Amino acid sequence: VAKKESGETALNNFVRDVDLSSVTSVTGFKFYGWAGAAKLDNVVIEYVTEETPDTPEEPGEIEVTIYEENFDGKTKEDLVSQGYTLKDNDSRIEIADNKMVAKTSEGGTGFVFNFLSAAANGQVRVKYDLKLYNNSFDVNRLLLKTDAGDIPLIFFGAYGSISQDYDTGSWTATLNKVEGVNYGTYWYNVDLLLDFDNNTITVNMENLDEGTMAISDLVWNYDLSSINTIKGLDTYGWTHGDVEDTGYDNILIEYASEDPTISSDRIKIYSGEDVQKHSSVNPGSDKIVIDFAGVLKASTLKNAVTIKNVTDDADVTYTAEVKGSKYIITLSEGLAASKQYKITVSGDVENIFGVKLGAEYTLNFATNAGYIKVNGIKLTQNGSEVTSFAGLAQGQEAKVTVSYDKTSNDEKKIKLIYAYYNGTELVKSVVKTITIGAGDNGGTKEDTVTVENLTGITGVSVMLWEDFTSIKPLCQDIKL
Repeated sequence: VAKKESGETALNNFVRDVDLSSVTSVTGFKFYGWAGAAKLDNVVIEYVTEETPDTPEEPGEIEVTIYEENFDGKTKEDLVSQGYTLKDNDSRIEIADNKMVAKTSEGGTGFVFNFLSAAANGQVRVKYDLKLYNNSFDVNRLLLKTDAGDIPLIFFGAYGSISQDYDTGSWTATLNKVEGVNYGTYWYNVDLLLDFDNNTITVNMENLDEGTMAISDLVWNYDLSSINTIKGLDTYGWTHGDVEDTGYDNILIEYASEDPTISSDRIKIYSGEDVQKHSSVNPGSDKIVIDFAGVLKASTLKNAVTIKNVTDDADVTYTAEVKGSKYIITLSEGLAASKQYKITVSGDVENIFGVKLGAEYTLNFATNAGYIKVNGIKLTQNGSEVTSFAGLAQGQEAKVTVSYDKTSNDEKKIKLIYAYYNGTELVKSVVKTITIGAGDNGGTKEDTVTVENLTGITGVSVMLWEDFTSIKPLCQDIKL
């Protein structure tokens, strides 16, 4: 702590022992001042780290199993101490024959656990055994607890309206309701595959008593993009009439994965937000994303991907992170112009189940000579921006300001065109050349022009083209 006015040190490396072991996320900042003169300014909360290395460090592994519970040998009290919350009418819940039983006759009950902190990457499978009864009376629903709130996954049963929640009184989102299946009084295995890359939920439901499938590969489109962390599950069952109990068993939440695979279309090179063609990558591009399809075992990526500047026989350094099936590479420096590059991927890359890619893969790509990116063009007259034809004065000087970035090492000449129209007919035009020097990597250029006589003119456009050969526009025209 230092006094801001004098720079005098009030506290120097004072250390206080605080148990932070239970903290999993930082959610905010709270300041309280009792005196009227208390003030606060320049609040910064940031991670403190050593300098970023040029090569990727070994990242942590994803545990395949996120959560598993089969209730074997457990009591209701064990579940409460474990972190379960038992819902309304919890006196109806008991552990019988190593299964959780909810005695829901003429009422409802269920349970919640909300103590997980698993990354929502790639694919996640949620499985559990569920005992349902005649669906004329029985209702059961399952919610996924996440950092983005409660995500409704599935709704069984036909009694009442789907807009009705027998627990809270209203749904906050439309549930995925299964229609047209007469479930009967059986134990089922419910299998939900959440695909966070493709925003889908795939449902399979097996009748465990009869060995038949009640639902096979039913796919729902569902926006899962806001979810970063899986926290737990929330289930609720409600019955009407003199019916038997609802049961739960063998809860399993785990990462799922396809076998790893790779091809040229699974390697994307980015210039800003734009995906580049491998045959002509813009220099300065500094991000590469390799999607292996399967959720990756992170440790197998260490030193498994090399990038080489073949033209100069030089290794390209980078940092990287594993996110689900994707290996996201950030280059230490942007790619150079007019170079040949090669990406080599080891066949020892594995998914979380230990399945290897199998064979080494190589992708060759090339950078182009560079480009000019125009960030903006503005027309002014007498110090004010002109945004309409009525605001343009004939016979007076106007100024065009162009802001740009350039990645090429050679001189570029671009064309600035002032076009005068009567309706859609081009009446006259003025063409200027703007020269951007070889060592100029970006900035602004200005051009001045005297506005022509506007008699018989209904509109004016200001255009910026790369040249008259490609007739490639470099930015959106100014149309007055």
